Amino acid sequence: MAELRHAAIGALLASDSDREGGRQEACRLPLGPNQRSGEPRTSKGRRCSTVGVFGYVERPVFTAAVQTFRDHRTPSQARQLVEKLARIPVAKEIIINDDAWGEGADVWQRWLLEFAPRADECEIARTNAFYIGSPNLHEIRVYNRLAALARGEFFMLVQGDYCLPDARAGGGLWMLHALRAFRALPRLAMLSGRVGYDDVLTRETPEAERRAKSWGQAPERPLRFEIPSGRAVREAGDWARLSGGLSTPVQFVPAVDNGPLLFRRSALIAAGGFDESYSCAGEVGMHYDWELSLRFWRAGHEVAVYYGGGTNGLGGRKTTRSPALRTQRHRSELMNAVTVRALWAEHNRTVLARIAAATAQLAPIADGRERDARLQAEARIGRLSKPGCYRGEAYSETLAFPLKTS
Repeated sequence: MAELRHAAIGALLASDSDREGGRQEACRLPLGPNQRSGEPRTSKGRRCSTVGVFGYVERPVFTAAVQTFRDHRTPSQARQLVEKLARIPVAKEIIINDDAWGEGADVWQRWLLEFAPRADECEIARTNAFYIGSPNLHEIRVYNRLAALARGEFFMLVQGDYCLPDARAGGGLWMLHALRAFRALPRLAMLSGRVGYDDVLTRETPEAERRAKSWGQAPERPLRFEIPSGRAVREAGDWARLSGGLSTPVQFVPAVDNGPLLFRRSALIAAGGFDESYSCAGEVGMHYDWELSLRFWRAGHEVAVYYGGGTNGLGGRKTTRSPALRTQRHRSELMNAVTVRALWAEHNRTVLARIAAATAQLAPIADGRERDARLQAEARIGRLSKPGCYRGEAYSETLAFPLKTS
């Protein structure tokens, strides 16, 4: 039987408690047709609730997969990731993959238990939570495994050194704008919240050339197109309402970079996931996102970048902390760049033609207003700098009980 999918767009929830005025606005969010009735049928005719007795959500809107290696050693970093993801006001699941043999179990499970179950909330805002310990497989292999485990219609990759916008300040707008982009652009398969590229770049690429061939959050060039608010309302339904009816800056590009990456999960699985030949187990992989971007374009899907508002590399990149790791990273970057450049040379005409056709779905941002549009987007979603990620009481280093950090 084909898997029942959670359609993130649909009718608004109209429960008895809503009519009595006892529900918060977060409970009146888009539902799929089965969730509206609350009783989808199994193949044997049994009626099942969309939310289990322990708060398990059968069909979350999205899955956030957090790949972490010893980020728990700064407990406030683990907390801000889990809390900010859990506060996004849609049904979701969070999967923590602790790639250091699970040495951060106490820290990560502490915050999952505090923020994720939320059994007191309405069904649509609940969170599935999973914790996995793996033996330093590194990101490419872990991402493929987590995509198979996920149940969200959309799949988001988050690394443990990310700082995400605060959902309390912006109502989770950074994620709602991503969901709206997927709804308004039915062929969109891969979306970066940080940066997109016009060419294959490496560490040897001069800075001026790098800036001339990249788009996204500062200091990259600002995006030139957007999903206008009127069209988003028609095609993305209630996601547009939840996002305040605002336009969503987005631009199609040949390839995107992690930070975070979002996928239409069905397209990712159909494509076969990431190419695991781009690194050995336990080693950093470079340009694997470029290769998958090109594979999506060749298959008739679309790849884009939008303003996700987050930042990465908190605490410094782990793959550059020693001469041996820096050498390994550089070797992987140069070797994989050769492969990807050959693919790009072979398929760039096809990809550029499809980008031009896809861009017809978007509205151009008026000349000279691109930077203003980026500033407005960042102001709405609450973009944080790396030093600002931990500020405020919510992310204090002070914990209510001792935690093991080694």
